[in-house]
Amino acid sequence: MDSDVATHPELVDSLARNYFRLARLTLIAGTDQIRRCVLERLPTGQTLHTALQRNRNKMDDLLRRRVISEKQWLLLYPKNSNADLAKIDMTLWITLLRSIVPLSKLGVRNVRWNEAPKADETEWYHDVLRIKETRNSLAHLIRPELDNDSFEYLWNYVCSALRRLDW
Repeated sequence: MDSDVATHPELVDSLARNYFRLARLTLIAGTDQIRRCVLERLPTGQTLHTALQRNRNKMDDLLRRRVISEKQWLLLYPKNSNADLAKIDMTLWITLLRSIVPLSKLGVRNVRWNEAPKADETEWYHDVLRIKETRNSLAHLIRPELDNDSFEYLWNYVCSALRRLDW
């Protein structure tokens, strides 16, 4: 393919465009859907702010164990105000989902948060993992490029997960 790239600069543009289209879908729509999953699954009557206050010791423990960074902690617990939801990224939303949402009450058991879900795993939290997995895969590419076949597969993979989450 390197010889094709040298003679066809439009191919590089197409590969990069594929990457950035998928990255935008994953980071913007994916983060939005994961945020909704967290907010809609908080205990009845709680907002994120009240849930954070009730779980402050647990979150403090995550900070001590370096599961979350000082910067993330300050996003969640700013001085004299509530967390700015627009500044929370996908990684932190997933940490909140794992830490302050009572998943056991939702019938969620044995979630492998660090593994890709299998094709037959179709619960909402599996779709959260599909989005997270795609974001991580994109972040670890050496070049920000995706061939058309990979792009089409991943686009459909993420879109399907997003559609299922958007009940």
